[in-house]
Amino acid sequence: MKQFFTPRHAPNPTLKVMAHESCGHLTWRKRAEPLTDLSSYKPPTHLEHGLPLCHTCVLAQESPAPSSARLLASYVLKRITAIGFGRARKEELKELRFRWVDSEQLWVFPVTDGSFAKHLPAMAESLGCASEVIDASVVPPLPGTADDLPPARVPNWAFIKCSLEGKILKLTPSGRMTMVDIGTTSWPPDLSTLPSVESAGLPPEVPRLLVLPEVRDLASLGFTRDDLLILLAQAADMGVAICTTDFQFEGRGLLSLAKQHIRVPIAPVKPAQKSAKPQGGRPATAMVQSPEILRLRDEGLSAAKIAKQLTLSPRSVLRVIHAAVQG
Repeated sequence: MKQFFTPRHAPNPTLKVMAHESCGHLTWRKRAEPLTDLSSYKPPTHLEHGLPLCHTCVLAQESPAPSSARLLASYVLKRITAIGFGRARKEELKELRFRWVDSEQLWVFPVTDGSFAKHLPAMAESLGCASEVIDASVVPPLPGTADDLPPARVPNWAFIKCSLEGKILKLTPSGRMTMVDIGTTSWPPDLSTLPSVESAGLPPEVPRLLVLPEVRDLASLGFTRDDLLILLAQAADMGVAICTTDFQFEGRGLLSLAKQHIRVPIAPVKPAQKSAKPQGGRPATAMVQSPEILRLRDEGLSAAKIAKQLTLSPRSVLRVIHAAVQG
């Protein structure tokens, strides 16, 4: 992640400067809490990062057109970024040796020697577009009123990471265009303690996405398929989706299914018929041991381990756990 040094400027009590690491622009955003004592305020060494693209560049990317296409040269990013061209013009960009950066979903031309004056005018003339050299040491002018600020983008998902100790999980620039990181939770995840979207200043309708460790890490922790299914069902009932870091398991689509109520057809009641055979069968040992099953589950044991310890079948253990969750 590129760091933008904070330009020298007089701090504003209600607005702050944000950096956009994919386009390189600086913009003003509202502070969550206004500054009350400007005399003692010390600005951070580096700027806080907003979305990867500023509002203007987002609009250009979403609706490519000759009028919005432009080349942005940034000394901080050490590259020229193509904005607002769309897929139709990718061959033109390839001919000029732009390369596609999948993590950012952008075409870029790296300039290691910093000689933008050498490359930018010729490229802009060849593509028939505007060009801009971004100087991140200059603060953009203050907006006249709060209404002049671009509207805050509502993310598609509120991102919650459940990382193992020693492993850091961060959103890619393209991921931050649709998600907002609202916090972390420890392993094993406790759904009742997940951060809320309101605590991050997001609208309540934004769904949460809990990202678990990779599948191979889950397997090494003894986290079984049955454990995942139980967690998935519990999370869906809370409006929380689940996926893994490596996306080998992706459960976001389950949320839409969880909102549908499936009606089971009621069959006509048949009169009970007494059987000539004596009643018998295996005693319900799992239900008798349900308090012990739930206690071991709360201690973090998987259904398979509980079944082995109590000499029960995993299916019986899952039946008890499901009944407790639904009750």
